[in-house]
Amino acid sequence: RWGMLSSALLCAKTLGHALAIADEFKEILRSRFTISNQQQGNMLLISLNPNPEMNFPVNDIFGYEIFLGSLKAQISQLIAKPFRFSEVKLPYSKPLNARYYQKISESPVQFEAPSGQLSIPLDKMQQALPMTNRVTSKVVISQCRDELERVKNARLGDIVFTVRSMLAQSEGDLPELPLIASKLSMSPRTLRRRLQQEHVQYRQLCEQERQQIAVSLLSADTLSLKEIGECCGFKDIASFHKAFKRWTGETPARYRRNLHSRDILS
Repeated sequence: RWGMLSSALLCAKTLGHALAIADEFKEILRSRFTISNQQQGNMLLISLNPNPEMNFPVNDIFGYEIFLGSLKAQISQLIAKPFRFSEVKLPYSKPLNARYYQKISESPVQFEAPSGQLSIPLDKMQQALPMTNRVTSKVVISQCRDELERVKNARLGDIVFTVRSMLAQSEGDLPELPLIASKLSMSPRTLRRRLQQEHVQYRQLCEQERQQIAVSLLSADTLSLKEIGECCGFKDIASFHKAFKRWTGETPARYRRNLHSRDILS
C-alpha cells in the first residue's frame, strides 16, 4: 500500500495536490490523525487531531513525533529539496527531549498549544512537483480508490478484501485458489461463488496484486526489470512487459524512468 500511495504522491501536480491525496487515502494506511486545513494570510495551517477510533502504539507524544518527522521527510522528497515548516504547535507539555524538536524539525516549536498545528507558506503548496506524471497518476489513484473501498468494506466481512489481504501477505508465487479456500475453511467452489457474488474472479485479484507488487518494486529501484517480473510471477521479461503495459499504458522501463527522472530520493 505504501508503494501504491507514494507513487500517487510523487506523480501529483503540486505539493498541495499531493497532501490532499495523502489525506483522502489516509484510511489505507490506518492514519492515527485526522487533518483539517485553514488559510490564514499567506500561510496554510494544518490542524492535527488524534483519530478517536484508534490508539497510539506507545503514546500520543510519540505519535505526534512520528507524524512530524515523517511528514517533513516526505515533503522534502516530494519537492526534491530540503523543507521545513514555518511553525510547529503541539498540544502537550514540553517533553524531556524537547531540545531535539527544533533541531530535527528546523522550525520554531510551541508546546502546550490548544491543538496540533503545522504552518506551511501557500506558495510552497502551489509549487509544481518535479516528477508529476498525468498518466501514471491516473493509474495509481484508481488503485488507491479501489483499495480504500476494500478497506471500508473490511469491517463488513468483505470476502474480496480478505482474499486481497491474504495475497498481499503471501511470499513467493501467489497461492492457488484451493489453498486460499482451505485457509478460509471453505471449499474452492464456495470461494468462487462468493467472489462471483462480488462480480470478481480470483485471477483478477491475483492480477491486481501483481500490479501493485510491480509498481512498488519499480518505485524502489533496487531490482532489475527481469527480477521484478519474476517477483510478480512472470516466467520471462516479455510477458511482464506486455502485462504491465496493459495495466498502466506504459512499459515498465518507461514507468521507472518517469519515477526516477530526478534523483529525488537520494
